[in-house]
Amino acid sequence: AGTGEEFGYATFTFNVVDYVQFDLAVFMYDLTSSNYVLTSADYSISADGEDIISGALDSATNTLTLPIRSSYTLIIEKSGYNTYSETFTKGDLDSHQSDPLEVELLGEELAALVIETDSTSGKDAILFSLDPDTNKGEVSANYALAWTWSDLGGAGVQKSIMEFDMADLPAGKEVMKATLKLKFMSNSYFADLYHQFKSNEALLQRVTEAWDETTVTWNNAPAVTTTNQVEIPSTIDNHGQDYTIDVTQLVKDQQVDGNFGFMLSLVSTDYYRGVVMASSDHADSSLRPSLEIIYTK
Repeated sequence: AGTGEEFGYATFTFNVVDYVQFDLAVFMYDLTSSNYVLTSADYSISADGEDIISGALDSATNTLTLPIRSSYTLIIEKSGYNTYSETFTKGDLDSHQSDPLEVELLGEELAALVIETDSTSGKDAILFSLDPDTNKGEVSANYALAWTWSDLGGAGVQKSIMEFDMADLPAGKEVMKATLKLKFMSNSYFADLYHQFKSNEALLQRVTEAWDETTVTWNNAPAVTTTNQVEIPSTIDNHGQDYTIDVTQLVKDQQVDGNFGFMLSLVSTDYYRGVVMASSDHADSSLRPSLEIIYTK
């Protein structure tokens, strides 16, 4: 048999080029609104000491396509703002194909303190009215519940107390924004009962007395104040919602009166209703509470 060329056919060779594609959005902190807003910026990406791509990003979600490398260094610059630089693996960028990588830029006059927690650095506990003298400082949840427990005698209430170590916040600095992030605990027994919940409006209040994670209980719980308390709307229509809570004024108050943390509780204790969040002791580090503080340098 003859070859393709002998019969007048051309032979083509195709090289399959692998690539990674991801979405990227850049936000700048706006002092006027005290929030992050989408912005344009300049970017460059390098890998293995080689510049791969650079250009301008729109104030929108941008889709970037890169050749395959083991890791990438992304640099984002905007005049008047601190430069962002971070290294990512291909797997990191692959995870942002439909969920954009969000980069937040702070003005050169600002700095950010992000306090993340784990079982060692975190400090939180559940307070339970039906088990009032038992410490629950090593559980994986932060609950605010009004429920019934037949084995414990009927209706009861749970609250959660938490404190973040702000020792790295320089003294005398003005706090511009403080944000508490609590993650929904989907593997909780109560998460499976969410469809039964009544409206679950909650309160976040400032704790005014010292407490110990290993000994705090319902009966010896520290006092709280209603001053500048944060009201959290009901979330029962959005099953599995995480909480992003503006605690700026509470943190400002803590700078003056001392940091003893926050108390999470329900507005109404008429069962059945609740807030189901993960604690610093949760096995999944992505679900643990965190506190971000933006302050003047």
